[in-house]
Amino acid sequence: MSRADNLKQAMDRGFNLVGLSNNHSRDCTSPDGEAMTAQATAALADAKHAFHGVGDAGRKNDVKVTTFVAQGKSIRVAFGSLYLGSRRACTGSVCANDKRALFENLRGAAADLRVVAIHSMNGTTQDELVHAGIEFVKSYDGDVVFGSGPHVWKPVRVVRKQSGKTGVIFESLGNFLHPNLAAQQKNYIGRALFDPNALVLRQVQVIPVYNTGSDVKFSTADLRTLPSNLKLKTSERGGFANVKP
Repeated sequence: MSRADNLKQAMDRGFNLVGLSNNHSRDCTSPDGEAMTAQATAALADAKHAFHGVGDAGRKNDVKVTTFVAQGKSIRVAFGSLYLGSRRACTGSVCANDKRALFENLRGAAADLRVVAIHSMNGTTQDELVHAGIEFVKSYDGDVVFGSGPHVWKPVRVVRKQSGKTGVIFESLGNFLHPNLAAQQKNYIGRALFDPNALVLRQVQVIPVYNTGSDVKFSTADLRTLPSNLKLKTSERGGFANVKP
């Protein structure tokens, strides 16, 4: 869990969905475990921001639904997070054995868009992350999957749902800010743009960022080295691809 002031700075810059379930939120004793994480997020949470992934055992799979206003229209976004690692079952955080319950709750939520953040531990669980992301989009009406775990970017792919619409999977955004991590160029901000009226995916954007461990700036990494089933066109700060209906 980041410091509260760091999270507040992120919120001020437009970040509003925070996934908490990862290898640092596995069940352990206070003050470093899920109880302290839940206490900290309760102090930060408001109507504009959603946290998910840590909570009481009986309700940890309850998804968060937050309403945003875009171009004068209210849009309900259901959000959840999931950790796929060596520990399959956790008491106070959402782990691999909770996947089906979480996905079913996301599908059943009274929402217009459905977003999940998934964190992996190693190569095997990263493969599991990709399969879970595809399953979420195809079978659970998912719209966006944000993956993390590998400390470098991984492919971007658009997947067609059973309904015929599409969702996007960012398999790994790359590194995160941490003073003990080495600087590297291949990280990105993933953006999914939806038609505000039809609420269908229209464009995917990728903005490379250079993570120095304690700071982040725009990266010059070549997006042609980022695997994708989209044909990304270059722009000033990154790349984009329009998505076919």
